[in-house]
Amino acid sequence: MHFLNYHYNNIIKYDFLNKYSNHKKLQVPKIKKICLTFTKSNIELKELFSALFALEFISKQKGIISKSNKPQIALKIKKGEFVSCRLILRKKKMYSFLEKLFYNIFPKIKQFDGFVFKVNKSKNSLDFILSKLFYFSELELHYRFFQKLPPMQVTIVTTSKNSLHTFFLLIAFRFPLQI
Repeated sequence: MHFLNYHYNNIIKYDFLNKYSNHKKLQVPKIKKICLTFTKSNIELKELFSALFALEFISKQKGIISKSNKPQIALKIKKGEFVSCRLILRKKKMYSFLEKLFYNIFPKIKQFDGFVFKVNKSKNSLDFILSKLFYFSELELHYRFFQKLPPMQVTIVTTSKNSLHTFFLLIAFRFPLQI
């Protein structure tokens, strides 16, 4: 069992049930998945494959390449053209990626005060963008292959019912958030 999973099961659940006493044990929110995405409007296939390999190096899991479903004239994208690559992390790999973020990536970012927590429509996720990906030691070793990577969007999806519970859960995991 990963130590973040242990921390969730033994500390965060207990704190949540003490703070919100009207909830049952099974209704305690948890982190469901983490989505990593590289998207760019006019990306070349060569850059898209390097982004896919970067995702695989970072997460040690195979990613997929997405095609556009319909044409977008303003972005000059045809139907069926390769647009992005993405990866969804769950369970052990999700917790190991969170550990990598907390202990390796966030301390390396200069003048980092945390992410601004905004209430969005879904109320159960946090989105942020990592623009410099060479904070990951796996990509540092192969610098020349990953020079032209677009920024990576990270989405953390939870099972909470409202944004207050999402905020409590992310703060309990010691996620760097601003109010």
